Amino acid sequence: MKNSELIYYIQIKNLKANGMSLQKRLDEVFSDFIRLKESDDNGWCRCFVCNNPIYWKSAVVLHYIKRTYKATRWDERNCHAGCVRCNGEEEKNTNLMLIHARKLIDLYGADIINQLAQLKQAHVHYSRFELEDKIKYYSQKVKELLKNKI
Repeated sequence: MKNSELIYYIQIKNLKANGMSLQKRLDEVFSDFIRLKESDDNGWCRCFVCNNPIYWKSAVVLHYIKRTYKATRWDERNCHAGCVRCNGEEEKNTNLMLIHARKLIDLYGADIINQLAQLKQAHVHYSRFELEDKIKYYSQKVKELLKNKI
């Protein structure tokens, strides 16, 4: 490998590493936002699927469309607070998937399942700037929500 190729390889590796850390940071901030948004003034929310009460810090984010699809990964319509049990069992239990779908339809309307299914097909690549912008946006939202909690 030539020096210029090695330098380019290292730069690409650094960009990927930085991009992944931004993605991870956005996941964390977005998760806090979703869980806080759905919690009451004392920090308690209900699992979107089974309706069990759960403290926001113990909740997870349920994704109707798997989070591997970037186009829906940070879509607020696709993400709701939930319990660990429903998050782990949902793929194996079609009844839980149906409950999840029904609640999405009740909340967003009859076409939401089709909208999310179409959106997941989109090939999305976020730039560093876009990820940073989303992090700033959701960080501000989390700060605002925390002011009104507990």
